[in-house]
Amino acid sequence: MLRQFKMPGTAKTGVDVVPVDSGLSEWRTMWVGDTVVADGIKWLAQREGGKELVLLLVYPQVGADFTANVLRAYSSFNP
Repeated sequence: MLRQFKMPGTAKTGVDVVPVDSGLSEWRTMWVGDTVVADGIKWLAQREGGKELVLLLVYPQVGADFTANVLRAYSSFNP
């Protein structure tokens, strides 16, 4: 849906989306064919913590402080 989004009042369509998934969850299904299989924290670190990017967590893991660690990695570069 984000990739097909049309910006109101402009000719721009679509939003750049990079789905990243570690694949560690036993319930994981790859819904998007071009998903990057990677550790989210390391992926953010290689991109200045996601500087100038928007972080969208979809079905985040609730155990092992996953969500808190990803948000910390993202927010440390995005005060």
